[in-house]
Amino acid sequence: SLITYLHYREAMYTLVAVFVGSRVVDFLQEGAYTARGAFIISDKHDEIAEKIMKQMDRGVTVFRGHGMFTKQDRDVLYCVVGKHEVSRLKGIIHSVDPHAFVSMMEVHDVLGEGFTLDENKQPIED
Repeated sequence: SLITYLHYREAMYTLVAVFVGSRVVDFLQEGAYTARGAFIISDKHDEIAEKIMKQMDRGVTVFRGHGMFTKQDRDVLYCVVGKHEVSRLKGIIHSVDPHAFVSMMEVHDVLGEGFTLDENKQPIED
């Protein structure tokens, strides 16, 4: 194992260097800003969407979905938030429908109002 060949200090420096190096590569490949996209399936989709728009000032898109298992048509919400807003989004969803199905993913190169444009449709300066 690694520890038998290296002293603890060198092992720690190696781990830190690998971590920092991977973060630099991520930054160069993906950009400084990453957000989270959420697909939300709930019978209370209208109420969830309203709360997200009012409390978080984020847009919500509705897709029409069809469950292959249930054979039922359902509305699917899609919302993109900053990574620091994820817990707030989850809290809103859970407060309305604790049984909602939520799938979250990392999204890159988010462009548009709230991310690269301000409320006046002007570019946000970094």
